[in-house]
Amino acid sequence: MAILRCKVCGAPLNIDGKERVVVCKYCGTKTILPGAEDEQAGKPASSEAGSPSQKQKRKRLVILLLLLLLLIAGTVAGLKYLQPVIRQNSAYRSAAALRDEGKIKEAIEAFASLRGYKDSASQILLLETELLQQAAVGDTVLFGTYEQDNNTGNGKEEIEWLVLDKDGSKLLLISKYALDCRKYNDSETAVTWETCSLRTWLNGTFLKTAFGTEEQERILTTTVTADENPKYDTDPGKDTQDRVFLLSLAEADRYCASNDGRLGYATAYIRAKGAYVGNNQACWWWLRSPGYGSDRAAYVDFDGTILDLGYSVNYDRGAVRPALWVDSAP
Repeated sequence: MAILRCKVCGAPLNIDGKERVVVCKYCGTKTILPGAEDEQAGKPASSEAGSPSQKQKRKRLVILLLLLLLLIAGTVAGLKYLQPVIRQNSAYRSAAALRDEGKIKEAIEAFASLRGYKDSASQILLLETELLQQAAVGDTVLFGTYEQDNNTGNGKEEIEWLVLDKDGSKLLLISKYALDCRKYNDSETAVTWETCSLRTWLNGTFLKTAFGTEEQERILTTTVTADENPKYDTDPGKDTQDRVFLLSLAEADRYCASNDGRLGYATAYIRAKGAYVGNNQACWWWLRSPGYGSDRAAYVDFDGTILDLGYSVNYDRGAVRPALWVDSAP
């Protein structure tokens, strides 16, 4: 048998047949026995590195965790989307319950707060019609919308109207609150109701802003008389055909028999626009009749007094209470 010697000092190595690495007892040099390199190369990877099956398990676990995180994120996003829908459905049911209980005004306001959700717009039109059909002189009805709380972020508010007169299915309405602050005419010059800029605005911008298409169809075109000022010999102009107008001196006296009945209160919107408001929180509002001159228009003061002397037509702090005839027939 060949004797293996240390490759450094040449001393014979003591081999017991079990060890694969022998240490020379004379110089301490380590010698790997023949075949030990191949055996070492054939050994499996250490347990610290893990077996192939363990790696696969860890990989599957990571994937499952990622999927779980994605599922949680999707659920949270879905809940954020569904919450407004859930709230709107609840508000819609509440509005429908008010309708079924016969609380028409409250139902209209509740449906209006939904801002067109589902068929809320159609429900409002139906309820407005029902309210108009039930109304008597002196009642308050809701019809159309206009900015009133000076917060455009929450949309327009329902307009409240006082019923001044009734002729069959036709109702004469005037806004309960002054809805805007505008000049009777853009310039200080001789004008009549027929030629003033306020008439143009009421039958154009205001009409389209305050009423939808179906509501506009209910508003009647009316012959608006050119009523004379009973105290001053001022040219009142000619009769007009209008859908929206202002009361005349005679109409303000006939339909509102007392000063208290003529009080017109300002909305937050027209306060912000600079409307003249008295200590009683009421404002003064334009009438369509001329004052003592053609460059002046009559008005109702903040205490409800009718002032036929009038005020300059281009005064920019006068309030507007629109009037109109509507047909309540379905």
